[in-house]
This record gives sequence, C-alpha cells and structure tokens, in this order.
Amino acid sequence: MLIYGTVLLNILRTSIIFDVELTSCRLYISLPQRRRVLGCGFKSADFLVEMPKQLMLMKEFVERGQAKQAGVQAHKIRGAAGNIGSPALQEIAHAMEQAGTAEEINLLRTLMPEMEKQFELLKEAMEASEP
Repeated sequence: MLIYGTVLLNILRTSIIFDVELTSCRLYISLPQRRRVLGCGFKSADFLVEMPKQLMLMKEFVERGQAKQAGVQAHKIRGAAGNIGSPALQEIAHAMEQAGTAEEINLLRTLMPEMEKQFELLKEAMEASEP
C-alpha cells in the first residue's frame, strides 16, 4: 500500500488534469489551429471516443486477474494521456503499468477506480476548454 499512497501523493502534487498549452505544443499547433484541426475543441477528438474503450479493456483485464495484460494496456493509456496533456492520468497509468509488470493484481484492483476518476476529471476539463 506504500506504492498506492505514493501514487496518490504524486497525483495530488501534479494536480494538472489537463494542460491545454502542453497539448498544443505536442501537436505543434496553436490553440486556434488545434480547434480547427480537431473540430470544436477536443470533444470531437478521437481521444474522448477511444479512451472509454481503452479503460473498459483495462478494467476487464484487472477483473480477470490478467496483470501482465493490464500493464500493457496501462502503458497505452499512459502514452495517450501524455500526448493529450494529462499528467494526472499519465501518473496513475504509469503506476498501473508498473504494477502489471510486477504482477501486483491487488494493487491494480486498488488503483483502477482512481484511473477512472482521473479520466472523468480530464473529460470534464477538456469539455470545459471548448470554445
């Protein structure tokens, strides 16, 4: 449980749910260009459509006790979170990736609700950033 406490502390320290400027930099475009490319902000972006599917798959792996597969899935989520500009979701995904690699299924079960919570917070922040 020490790892779980450390992860939550890191999330609280990070506390950045969604960094619009970071996202624009990673896409190499300005904020107005980002809106044109992605439609009316991020709501129409593939991320908000695909991430719930990825989280569902992650949850299925965790529920079935498939720690290694959950770790691989967490790695994918971590990358997507980093690309979209969500350090908080990226941090929890990283912890889950490590737990999967170590086959710590109980830790994965403990962290799964936090991952879902961080995604919901990110979704709200992204929707609020729309023009």
